[in-house]
Amino acid sequence: MYVIGAVEIFLNYMAPSLSLYGDFHDDPAIMYHNFRTYGTILLIIVGIIVFIGVKFVSKFAPVALFCVIVSLFSVYVGVFTNYHGKEGLEICILGDRLLSKTNYTCSKDQNDTNSLFFKYCSEVNKTDKGESLYSCDPYFETHEVTKRLAIPGMSSNVFNNQGFSRCSKSIPAGTLAATITTSLIYLSGVLLFGATFDNLFMRDKFGDSIEVV
Repeated sequence: MYVIGAVEIFLNYMAPSLSLYGDFHDDPAIMYHNFRTYGTILLIIVGIIVFIGVKFVSKFAPVALFCVIVSLFSVYVGVFTNYHGKEGLEICILGDRLLSKTNYTCSKDQNDTNSLFFKYCSEVNKTDKGESLYSCDPYFETHEVTKRLAIPGMSSNVFNNQGFSRCSKSIPAGTLAATITTSLIYLSGVLLFGATFDNLFMRDKFGDSIEVV
């Protein structure tokens, strides 16, 4: 899980050009091929490190711990840096569905040839006066198109309802302390992310709703 997550973040947000099988934005299956290849390479490297022995793993531990600390610190920096939202990073939503970012205008305006109207509607006939008659997708017809910030920030109060369960009190004190510490970090990350990002944007696995540079 961690290996696949590392590969996904690396290719999707850090180095898309290192995709081995072409542009994964055009074909999601390409991303899965990258998962398999890069994931296998990373697993082999991790396996070699473990196979060498405990002493080597112990020497490698500070490096891994440093990476974890930097990652956690970056999360909190990002959350508070975008406390008031991030201007310019917008998503287009049709009803409650997040749309992929392509060459279109996020509107139903029939006077705009790049609008969503011409993506979800097709001309079927013309009137006696030469006016076009269109047939549109039923979902498109019954729902509104809206554009909003992908990262509205904590100040926008985008996140209200979350449910969490408490840790069991029956485990030993040492394990309890470790569990509480880890839980606080993870839960605070969930809360802060929920308070910062638009919920539909968080479900966009490959970042298709925005332009990934």
